[in-house]
Amino acid sequence: MPLLFKPKAAVLKKSQELDVKNRMVSFVHGFIVMLLAAKEFYVTPGSCGDDNTPYERLTLHILCGYFTYDFLAMAYYGLLDKAMTIHHSICILGIMISFSENRAGNYIITGTYIAEVSNTCMHARVILRHYGLRYTRAYEVTEITFIMLYIYARILAGPSVVWSTVACSKNNLLVRLVAVGLLV
Repeated sequence: MPLLFKPKAAVLKKSQELDVKNRMVSFVHGFIVMLLAAKEFYVTPGSCGDDNTPYERLTLHILCGYFTYDFLAMAYYGLLDKAMTIHHSICILGIMISFSENRAGNYIITGTYIAEVSNTCMHARVILRHYGLRYTRAYEVTEITFIMLYIYARILAGPSVVWSTVACSKNNLLVRLVAVGLLV
């Protein structure tokens, strides 16, 4: 399958081509999940101990499906390392705990917003670099947007999301620990 938006002059190694394909899927997923999670973050954040809503269960299903796909795809393409194995396993486990206890979905989804809000720009940035477009205006705009969103999410908004997740005594201990781990 040909790569989308690939300049004719760009020559990619096989590993770069596989990385671009995986990042394109991650870009689309990240954008969709970021939109779904933004609603939870800004409009309907829920309270400590709330049961998962149908909207949260749908979003959690999409999240779990993506993390499973990404884990398997990265393993298949030889892109999986120890850090990503731990990351994906912890995320899937946290989602499964939320399903089994039917709560904490609101916290997992607001945490997902913090994690995903800058990821589309991160993936676009790497794709542009693979395409040999590092020194272009598109790359620079993507880079600056990524940095701004990352600072907003991880430094400004993230700590309050982690604090509210940890402070909720009804959240499973593992969900609380994962919230801290994913921010740092």
